[in-house]
Amino acid sequence: MTTDLDRKSGARGPNVADIPPISGAYILAIRTARPVEITVRGLPAASLRPGWYAYAGSARGPGGLAARIARHLRIGKTPHWHVDRLTCAAARIDALAFPGAYECLLLARLRDLPGATIPLPGFGASDCTACPAHLVALAEPLALDAPYRTLTRRASCR
Repeated sequence: MTTDLDRKSGARGPNVADIPPISGAYILAIRTARPVEITVRGLPAASLRPGWYAYAGSARGPGGLAARIARHLRIGKTPHWHVDRLTCAAARIDALAFPGAYECLLLARLRDLPGATIPLPGFGASDCTACPAHLVALAEPLALDAPYRTLTRRASCR
């Protein structure tokens, strides 16, 4: 499955099939072009401003990183996880896989980026007691220069 980077230019991102089907963690760099209303059980309703966000997640089940990232990039998916509410409204999603890694360590690195803030406490971290959230708002786009990067233009949901 190849995903679009930019539908206007016709540029293509790497093939999702190149991502290993093993456990690990990943970062989704998500750009929204308009405000996104977030309503998830257990958290207060919130409106996220247009801009760049980074989500740190894990893939430990069947299919590992390949299956989880492919799902996040899928158009027409039914929302299941907190981050689905954001990816469904995304203008762009960049994904970066880290085989064998843990999402809390990735989140710590994301929080250290200049201007990074936690926009919605608890978001994406309902099963984590160590992190304030697994989503950060970014002051500028995240530079993703590593193996297993995949890109998409739009991910809408049902």
